[in-house]
Amino acid sequence: MSGHQPSAAQQGQRPKGRGGKQHSTGRGRVEVYLHTVTDQQAELLTDTANTRPLEEVKKKSGADADFDPNPSPVPGVKFLTIRGDDSQIKAAVSLINQKTGSKDPLPDQAQTFWLQWVEAAFPHLDSRAYFLPPVYVNRVPMTRQSAAGQQVLVLQSETV
Repeated sequence: MSGHQPSAAQQGQRPKGRGGKQHSTGRGRVEVYLHTVTDQQAELLTDTANTRPLEEVKKKSGADADFDPNPSPVPGVKFLTIRGDDSQIKAAVSLINQKTGSKDPLPDQAQTFWLQWVEAAFPHLDSRAYFLPPVYVNRVPMTRQSAAGQQVLVLQSETV
């Protein structure tokens, strides 16, 4: 599972699910990709006396990969921040998946992530009412026009 930008929690933002990207300017096109792993998978990537898995991923892929120091909003999940160009990020994710033994396709991992997020955000969903702000969806086609110096929405005429 993955998704998030470099310390998004520090910026007051939430992770973007399985794979979130943010573009930054500078030399070349460096992207930031947040990759989520379970706590068990994170243990496989943690430095031990003999191996340094993330250092190996960095050397082989050319991407910079580190664990996000901020706590995850989803219990049992940690975020890896991966920085590099597209090919470096893809190589790093592939190496991380090899090292962790992750074989779930992205949609399955994304579904698992969001289910865990909903369970963490709404722990008593089956027995308690939660009220969320309304979301208005306008399904009537309109155009923006100027009338008496004001911008107004005007219903589009139906053409047959």
